[in-house]
Amino acid sequence: MQISSSSPDNVWILGSTRTGSYAALVYDGLRWRKMVAPADGPLAVLARNNVWVQGWPGCVSGATSCTTTVYHWDGTKWTSYSLPVYGLALAGVGRHVWFIAAAHLRRPVPPYPVIGREAVFRWSGSHWQSVRTPDHEIVGGIATGVGPGGKLWLLAKSVRASRPHLDYWNGRRWSQFKGPHNSGEYPGEGVMSYDGHHGVWDGEEHWTGRRWIETAYPGASVFGIAYVAHIPGTASVWGVGQESNDNRHVIAVYGRLP
Repeated sequence: MQISSSSPDNVWILGSTRTGSYAALVYDGLRWRKMVAPADGPLAVLARNNVWVQGWPGCVSGATSCTTTVYHWDGTKWTSYSLPVYGLALAGVGRHVWFIAAAHLRRPVPPYPVIGREAVFRWSGSHWQSVRTPDHEIVGGIATGVGPGGKLWLLAKSVRASRPHLDYWNGRRWSQFKGPHNSGEYPGEGVMSYDGHHGVWDGEEHWTGRRWIETAYPGASVFGIAYVAHIPGTASVWGVGQESNDNRHVIAVYGRLP
C-alpha cells in the first residue's frame, strides 16, 4: 500500500483489491472516491492533475534486461512511459519528480540484491530526461528524498563499498557524504522525508545537511522506526515504530505533540 499527498485536500492511497486489480482512494477534503489505478508501486502526488505511479519491473527470465513502466495522471487519464531499467524509487514535490533505477544489470533478477549501473531520471515536462549520476554501479535498493527546487538525496551503496553513503543534488551538482550510523549492510528502499530545512529523515536517523543525528536513545521502548514524515511548519517528526517487547505498532513522535 502507498500513500502520498500534495495538500490536506488531495490525499491518495494506493493498493490492490481482493480481485487482484489496482485501485486508488482519493480524498478531496470532503469525501473519498475510488478509482481504477494502473499499478500499486511507489507513488508521488504533486497536484490534483499531476500524480505519478511506478509499476513493478518486468524482467526477462535469466536475462539482465528489465523494463519499468511509470504512469502519469493528468486529472483525466493515465499515460504510460516505459524505460529499459529496473525501477527502484519514485519521488516528487512541487513541479519536480524523479525516477531512480538500475541499468545494465550485472546478473539476472532474482537473485537479490540488484547489482547494476545507477540511473537517475527527471521529468522535463514532456519526457523522462537522464541525469548524470554520482555512482557508477550500485548494489541493493536506494532510499530517496526530495525537497523544493529539485533537491534530491540518494542513500545508496557502491558495489565496492562497505557501507551506504548519501548523495545530494542541489539542483546544479552532486555532493557525497557518509551514510547514517545504523544504516545496515544495504540502504532500505523507500522515501526519506524532507525535514523542511537542509536535510532529510531516514527512520530515526536525521541528516541535518552537515551531520547525522541518531534520535533513538539507548534503552528506548520503541525500535525500528520507519515511514517517517516531517510535519510542515513545525519541528515535529512522526513515524511508525514497533514496541521492543511485542509486535504492536505505535506512532513515534520526535518533537512536540500537537
